[in-house]
Amino acid sequence: MMRVCEIVPRIHEEASGPTYTVPRLSIALASHGIDTSLACLDVGEPRHFEGVEQLRFKPDAMLERLGRSQQMKRWFEANAQKFSIIHSHSLWMMPNVYSGVSANRFQVPYVVSPRGTLSEEALSYSRLKKAVHWRLWQKDVLVNTQGFHATSEQEVGDIRRSGFHQPVALIPNGIDAVRNPSLLEDKVLLYLGRIHPKKGLELAIESWANSEKLLPDWSFKIVGPGDPGYVNRLRKLAANRGVTRLDFHGPAYGQEKIEILKSSGVLIMPSQNENFGIVVLESLIVGMPVIATHGTPWSALREKECGWWVPREKEELGKAILQACGMNFGDRRRLGENGVNWVKKEFLWEPISERMIEFYLWLANGGPAPGFVYR
Repeated sequence: MMRVCEIVPRIHEEASGPTYTVPRLSIALASHGIDTSLACLDVGEPRHFEGVEQLRFKPDAMLERLGRSQQMKRWFEANAQKFSIIHSHSLWMMPNVYSGVSANRFQVPYVVSPRGTLSEEALSYSRLKKAVHWRLWQKDVLVNTQGFHATSEQEVGDIRRSGFHQPVALIPNGIDAVRNPSLLEDKVLLYLGRIHPKKGLELAIESWANSEKLLPDWSFKIVGPGDPGYVNRLRKLAANRGVTRLDFHGPAYGQEKIEILKSSGVLIMPSQNENFGIVVLESLIVGMPVIATHGTPWSALREKECGWWVPREKEELGKAILQACGMNFGDRRRLGENGVNWVKKEFLWEPISERMIEFYLWLANGGPAPGFVYR
């Protein structure tokens, strides 16, 4: 039986994409009979994942922000050889180093999912710290990686631009089907995710300020966690631009998040850069069309007729907001139905996990490369 270990530094921050996608991938693998373990730092409340062995390791007080854990390091040194595949998600944290060092030592096939951490935009943040981490630990791990996993063609480019030539499996993230998509006439423009400078919220607020008076029945809701100082900066920007119908909701998780998605009309994702953006699937699966900007890997929103993909410019984003919110309900509902059908066809966890298993088996056993692998 194939035995797989998935590694992600933390799983308690629900606003972060990998905290949903990595556990959910693990559950899907287990449902196919794969002996699956999920290793993470012991931070936050434990969560149960059906069929998955959860391995939680205490972080050390020293270098806690880097995820240093001697307990995790010793465990991988003693147990890495038991696995058929070791798959690490994200970079720049020590859990992503311990697993790679031990996998290389015992010649266990090692897969890395950068999860957006190799994009030019991501590399521009904390540049000095990342340079030190790269030189001390991260580079050697990636050089000895047998294969990469990318969630979009954009991320394949990030991996190649970083100088790595190993095989890259292009496998998108998945989503669970929703029994009762909304498809309601809710006149809320929604942003859902981390409130962070890279997410483009200044641009969204500026664009909304130019559109608000032309959309008297609509409001703009920003939902997610963020640094209080930065949130206050956004509030001041909105006040200075005369915006009146803007709600900073704060973070929402679980059922509350689902209800917010179902009671909104259009999602906006104005990010400078995204390797994927799971919130797009979360929105489409409930029947809500999406506005995304260049820099996100969602150009197919236009092709599939379920949203807009526009330049990161105030005028262009404003036009998309007016078009999306100004269309009649019947047309917007048609876009929503297109999105539901697209997600059900290409992004449910069953086919996604089958593709990942095919990639694992190829790395472990060789043979012809699957068609979704870049070499």
